[in-house]
Amino acid sequence: MLDNFYDFIEDQVEKASPEEKVSRNQLFMADVAYTRAEEKLDSWKEQGATDLVMFRLERANLTAALREGRNDAQLLTEKDAMDNIINSLMEERKNLEADKKAKKNIINGKKSIG
Repeated sequence: MLDNFYDFIEDQVEKASPEEKVSRNQLFMADVAYTRAEEKLDSWKEQGATDLVMFRLERANLTAALREGRNDAQLLTEKDAMDNIINSLMEERKNLEADKKAKKNIINGKKSIG
C-alpha cells in the first residue's frame, strides 16, 4: 500500500531520483529489521526473563543447600549448570538488546541522510 502511495507521488508530484529510491528502500528495510529485532527482544522478555528468574531461584536454593554444609558433588555440579544457563540467558538478552540498538542506529543514520 505504501509502495502505491510512493508510486503515485512519483508519477503525479515529483520524480524521485535513483538515489532517493535506494535510500527510501534502505530505510524501509532497516525499519523492518528493527521491528523484527524489537519483536525478538519482546518475545525473550516474555519467556526468557521468566526462565532467568526461575533459574536464579534454583541457584539460590542450591547455594543455600551448599552453605548448610551439604557439599556434595551433585549439588556443586547442579549449581555450575545453573550458573552456565543463567549466563547464557543473560548473554542472549544482551545480544538481543545490542541488535535492537544497532538497528535503531541504522534507521536514525538513514533518516539523517535522507
